[in-house]
Amino acid sequence: MDWLARLSQTMVIVGQGLGAVLNTFLSDRFGRKTVLVASSFGLLSCGLAAAYAPNAIVFVVFKFLIGGFQQGVVSTQTTFILEILPMEYRAAQSWLTGCNWAFGVMLLAVIAFFFKYFSWRSLQTALSLASLVGILQLCFMDESLRWLIMNGKTKQAQKVIRRISRMNKKSEVTILEQFQEEFVLRKSDGVDDSERSSKCVGEERPERLSFLDILKLFSDMLTVAESRSLRTTHSVEPQQQIKQE
Repeated sequence: MDWLARLSQTMVIVGQGLGAVLNTFLSDRFGRKTVLVASSFGLLSCGLAAAYAPNAIVFVVFKFLIGGFQQGVVSTQTTFILEILPMEYRAAQSWLTGCNWAFGVMLLAVIAFFFKYFSWRSLQTALSLASLVGILQLCFMDESLRWLIMNGKTKQAQKVIRRISRMNKKSEVTILEQFQEEFVLRKSDGVDDSERSSKCVGEERPERLSFLDILKLFSDMLTVAESRSLRTTHSVEPQQQIKQE
């Protein structure tokens, strides 16, 4: 059954490749938040299913799905963070993501230490439960304002702007007037959409978005921990135990 263990690792990579392609398209079509939350719950459900897989074939299938959902989180959140940050802070996104990847790998070692007397199924279950962060995303995270504006969802964008204004203690009327000027009254001024979006969106949100930044980076850290566990922890043992059971 060693070949199935090796195949399961391969299927994670295949799933990641397919997920990276599909989820970028889906996030452009249906929104960043929609794909991000769906991918988080997909990681949760498939992770739990893999933990209690009755045989090796089912285990490999769910590892493939986990790879796809993992890329749904990573690729979508990268786009999301870039869209909510002002231009001058976007370069920081790369090294922050790298730091969280490293921290996620280290966190996995700590979690595995506390589960050293339990089966790999218990460890997999614990790591999968980390994807419950999707509940916080669903309840507290707004859709990307830039995505809403670029897709003509003006009413939803105005609702997000009102929340931003209240939490930043800014004048709601002033910001909405700026929004109207940049996106409604100047449709034919020849300004590029990305430049127009940056003018309106990029300067009014750092305080409001600090919580979202932390939430997204925390999600990235947990996703890394779960992904690394599926690729490097107990790579052969699950297959052998499933066969024995």
